Amino acid sequence: MTFENSAATAPRLAPRWPGVFLSAVLSLMLVAGVVVAAVGGHSEQAPALVFGAVGAVGLVLCVVLFWPRRRRELVRDVDGSLTIAAPWAVVVVMIAAWAMAGVVGASLVFTVVTDGIDALESPGAALVLVGALLASLPDAVRLATGRLHRWRVTLAPSGLRYRGYRTDIELPWVKVRGSRLQASRLFRWTGVPESMRPGESGPKGYGVVVDRKGSGPDFLVPQAFFRVPAAQISEEIERFRS
Repeated sequence: MTFENSAATAPRLAPRWPGVFLSAVLSLMLVAGVVVAAVGGHSEQAPALVFGAVGAVGLVLCVVLFWPRRRRELVRDVDGSLTIAAPWAVVVVMIAAWAMAGVVGASLVFTVVTDGIDALESPGAALVLVGALLASLPDAVRLATGRLHRWRVTLAPSGLRYRGYRTDIELPWVKVRGSRLQASRLFRWTGVPESMRPGESGPKGYGVVVDRKGSGPDFLVPQAFFRVPAAQISEEIERFRS
C-alpha cells in the first residue's frame, strides 16, 4: 500500500484496505442475518436479526470513519476562534453500535441462562464478547453521567483545547511546540515521509499529533472522527500558534 497525497483530499494517513475488508465482512453479516431470519426457524429469527443489525450499524460506522476527507470551508467565531467538531453522525452511529453490541451480549447471556452454554455455536467467541462488554461498563457510566465527550478541537487566540472520547486538554499557545501529521502503521512505510511515521513511545493512531512543551505527553487528534482533513487541522493550529 503506497502513500498518497493530493490537493483535493490532503494526505491519506491510512490505507484503504482495512476499510474495504471491514466493509466486506460487515456486509456479509448483514446479508447472512437477513437470510437466516427469513428462512430459519422461529428460535433463529431474533438472533439473526440482531446479527444483521450489528452488521448494518457497523457498516455505516465503517463508511463514516474511513470515507476520504476533503478540505472544507471553516466558520470562525466573532473573536476569530475556530471550533472543529466531529459530526453528530459519528457520535450517533458509535452509540448505536455500542447499544447493538449490548443487545447481542444480553441475548447471549439469556441463551446461556435458559438453554445452557451448549446452545451457543461458538462459546469461546461469546465469552470474549461478554467480557468486552463488561469491561466497557465504566464507559457506560461515563456516558450516562455526561463525562464522555464529542470529539472537538477549539482554537482561540488564547490557546488550544481538545476534547476527546475521555480526554479534555487545554493548553495556552506558549505550551504548544507545534503540530505534525502522523500516518497509520498499516502503511508499512511505503513512500511515507519520515516526519509522518509514528514513534515507538508517542501517541498511537493516525491524525494530528500536538507536541507539547514541558513535561506533558504529546497527544493525538484522530483523523477518523473528524470530517475536516488532518492536514487542514494542523495548518489551523500552526496559524493560531504563529
